[in-house]
Amino acid sequence: MKYLSVFISICFSLSFFLTSCEEEVEWEVKKEQVLLVVEGQISNENKNHIVYLSRTSGLYEEVDKIPVNGASLSITDGTNSYDLIESAINDGMYETMDAFSGTPGTIYTLTIDLDKPINGISHYEASDIMKDPFIFENAISYVDQIDFVSEEDSTYQMITYLYGQQPNSNENYYLGEIYKNDSIITDTITKSIIVNPLEWGTEDQDIVPLFYYEDSKKFVHHTLNFRLMSVSEEFYNFLREVNSASEEPDPLGLSGPLANVKSNIPNALGFFSAVAVETGEFYVQTADEVNK
Repeated sequence: MKYLSVFISICFSLSFFLTSCEEEVEWEVKKEQVLLVVEGQISNENKNHIVYLSRTSGLYEEVDKIPVNGASLSITDGTNSYDLIESAINDGMYETMDAFSGTPGTIYTLTIDLDKPINGISHYEASDIMKDPFIFENAISYVDQIDFVSEEDSTYQMITYLYGQQPNSNENYYLGEIYKNDSIITDTITKSIIVNPLEWGTEDQDIVPLFYYEDSKKFVHHTLNFRLMSVSEEFYNFLREVNSASEEPDPLGLSGPLANVKSNIPNALGFFSAVAVETGEFYVQTADEVNK
């Protein structure tokens, strides 16, 4: 059986869309199998919400990702319905006709009807619940050295604790983004910060920890901005699986292909998510300065 490694851009938050996130993630699908790829999100921010449609390539097509045009899309909360229009500039991009803000606690459903069926399928649906947002109050952030095996292996991590009010839930899940001067630092799926405070023992303390490793030392004595998204457990698990599958291959061959990552869109790849966003800023210090 022949297989095709399909590379698609995983940009599940709108800020990723706007900053042209181009992380290549390998989705292994059967060579003759063509699948719809959906990248879409609705949030509690008052704006036009975006969905990207593409498809995997067929047996004799040389490109990996092909935009899907001519589709009809709508998002509904069970009472209100919002139609999306196709962009005249960006192939495969669909945007809600009106700006609006989603409501936490609401289940949103994306409906897609294709002009031309893919794999014999023209109708797709996906739903996700918008969780309540984290309410930010203040933060402590510092860069500390981590020692591994030897001095040559030393690196630095930026540790940020967001203090505030977590939603009243047994478990809360977050996707964090960090910015410097309006430029996103966590601009790929492997740099994104996926957090379940329960795993860090901070759930009952109303603290959301954010850990960032790459070139973090250079952010000391800088003010950074964050965008913290409350996400559903299903989307959280999806992101973790994508993140894990995007890392270096398992030398023992135990890691499965991304085709095994569970989507909320039957017969398709990708995810349609509903997120509640909180924003703020923090000042980065050294560990010694914080411990004084």
